Amino acid sequence: MSFPANECRMRELAAWSVLGGLTAAEQMEVEAHLAGGCEVCLAEARQAGDLAAELASGVEAKPPALLRSRVLRAVAGASRLPGVVFQNGGVRVARSAELPWLRLSPGVDYKVLHRDKVRRYNTMLFRLEPGAHFPAHRHADVEELMVLSGDLRVAGVVMGSGDYCRADVDSFHGQSYSEFGCTVLLMASSRNEVLV
Repeated sequence: MSFPANECRMRELAAWSVLGGLTAAEQMEVEAHLAGGCEVCLAEARQAGDLAAELASGVEAKPPALLRSRVLRAVAGASRLPGVVFQNGGVRVARSAELPWLRLSPGVDYKVLHRDKVRRYNTMLFRLEPGAHFPAHRHADVEELMVLSGDLRVAGVVMGSGDYCRADVDSFHGQSYSEFGCTVLLMASSRNEVLV
């Protein structure tokens, strides 16, 4: 049996609607179509639901060809970046625990969460060991940081968990340091000028 192209598309969308694999617009389109009583698409949705139940129980099952093809396409296009668990439509979710710590200087490590190559602006986690210093620098762009845990001294002010600091373009501050160690979320320009 063969189906017109649009009907094939609706059958595929009906299967994905049960599995939660549609955009909001596609989901609304399928729901309206199924509400119209299309038996072919209702059967496809039931079959996809049955398949999902079988997969969840560990029973081996052969998925419908259209569903299998769409899953394989989605997997093939998935991000392979370390720590990135989702990246689609301008949204990115990263598990920072899966990203490696990199050494910047003695006692100072960092993880890059996002690198904006156009603006040359980075979002990073920094970890300072007790007694570690971060070098003095001039800000090429707005810099923002939030202390997530521990203590950080910036411009003579002791910051603690939840404290926030913003530095404007062309501002500068001397060496920052942590007495007891800290973890900081930092958003800063990669063009900052380190002052020795």
